[in-house]
Amino acid sequence: MKKMNLFRNMLAILLLAAGATACSNDNEIFADDQPQQPEAKPQIITVYFGGEGQTKAVDADGHKTITVGEHMSVLYNYQAANDFSRKADAEVIDVDATGKVATISVTLTGADDNAQFAIVYPSTYCMYGGGHNYIYNNTNLMTYKLGTQNGTLATLSANLDYCKAEGTLNGTDLPANITMVNQFSICKFTLQDASDNSDITSATTSFQITAGTHEYSITRLAAAGPIYVAMLPETAAAFSFTATDGANVYKKTVASATLAAGKLYPSTLKLTKQVSNVGKVLGADGNIYATVADAVAASTTAAGMIAYEGTQTGVDGKTNGLCISLAEGAAEKQLYANISYAGFPARPTGASDWATPSTTQWMRMLEACGGTEVGSKAESYAGSFSSGNIATMMTTCGGTAFHTESGGIYWTTYGYDSGGLYTRNFYNFNAQGFYQHYKVGDTETCWYRGVFAW
Repeated sequence: MKKMNLFRNMLAILLLAAGATACSNDNEIFADDQPQQPEAKPQIITVYFGGEGQTKAVDADGHKTITVGEHMSVLYNYQAANDFSRKADAEVIDVDATGKVATISVTLTGADDNAQFAIVYPSTYCMYGGGHNYIYNNTNLMTYKLGTQNGTLATLSANLDYCKAEGTLNGTDLPANITMVNQFSICKFTLQDASDNSDITSATTSFQITAGTHEYSITRLAAAGPIYVAMLPETAAAFSFTATDGANVYKKTVASATLAAGKLYPSTLKLTKQVSNVGKVLGADGNIYATVADAVAASTTAAGMIAYEGTQTGVDGKTNGLCISLAEGAAEKQLYANISYAGFPARPTGASDWATPSTTQWMRMLEACGGTEVGSKAESYAGSFSSGNIATMMTTCGGTAFHTESGGIYWTTYGYDSGGLYTRNFYNFNAQGFYQHYKVGDTETCWYRGVFAW
């Protein structure tokens, strides 16, 4: 009997154990199975804006003064070129007396061991998309930051004071001390007439620079210089400079020059005054005439009116300028799909084909013809001019007048979506200005004029 009771007791213990195990398994089935959260590590690090004292550009000597409360972006867990999976905001919490050594506070969450990182200042020089954090590449920089500037130190300091640092985490920690390096070359231009060394900076309203394959357009109010321009570094690149004051054009070319990142370059440019041909007629023979009648008298075809002189034509290899057609492309307004340049006048040898002007080409031509208050020349910009002489120049040289009445709207090639395009409006142009409008290319009609580069 004792053995039977012992057996029963042992069986009860085993059943209880089994029940406990079952309960345990049931609890696991319904457990709050939350993923482990990545470790968040607050860090305080020191950032130096050092080097030659010219790695940041906010005063006349290129010296940086950073302030408490400014922000930077820390990108980490490198994936590919300029591409990181994580980004953290870093705030400046202290600045030393020199204004070039800052203490920043940042928290890295989910950092991989020994991951590559980059610190970007200001934060607007990186972007997020599709789960990725990108640092601007040169194409982004030219499109969104550098392509159009106003030449002032204040604007350069506020918008183009770009620097970064790159390295490898110490485990999951940033290095305690990091040196930031400016990514742009800062040029400080004074412009002179090469004939007598007289100053032309104060009268210059448009200053265009081509450096290698990069184009910069500086539009400013007439004012004392110097003209500050942030530029990408270049190695043995060809440079061309064009300055205009609304009446005169000055040019200079440099066969080869080098710009280094983080450097400030004071430069006095001596430019040669040009004979302006804007508003004149380019003949099919390649010669320039005052009017259409003069071209016809010389037994050649009047190809178009010269509306812009310069290298920034928007057509590869064409560096003389842009000509706009002397007449409308059709007797009536057209759907965009019905634009045709068949029958347009012959062009000089080597000129590009007739085409609908892009937004940027319109802006180049309008500005060269006396337009003012130019905004960005980016393709997507809804730019405006407060005045301009292109309509008057067209009739003066013998061309057909633009439609400046209500509804005098012209096509441009800039597309908005699958069916819509932007147009240019010459309504009451000389008095009120030039504006950009959105039209649907397959349902709305507009006038059109052709353009070619040569």
